[in-house]
Amino acid sequence: MATEPESVDAFFQELRFASSTHPIFDDFTARLREEVAPMHSTPQDFAGQARNVVEKLALALQASLLLRFDPAAVSDAFVLSRLGPDRSFN
Repeated sequence: MATEPESVDAFFQELRFASSTHPIFDDFTARLREEVAPMHSTPQDFAGQARNVVEKLALALQASLLLRFDPAAVSDAFVLSRLGPDRSFN
């Protein structure tokens, strides 16, 4: 993220293809973008959070693809169970 910040921008550009398809996805993506923003400049300060952040990045990308290419029943179930308010990222 620090050595190639454009990769982070490209990642969030990919997520934008699914924006406005599910409010929980949009909220999750917005929070994730805020969480990742300071990591561009000082990644060493966030080494302890790396596993958690990578998990969130993977879930966001999975949700984006499901929202774009799978039936609503499948994508809704994924978004609710993985990104919903009852999901905890500790």
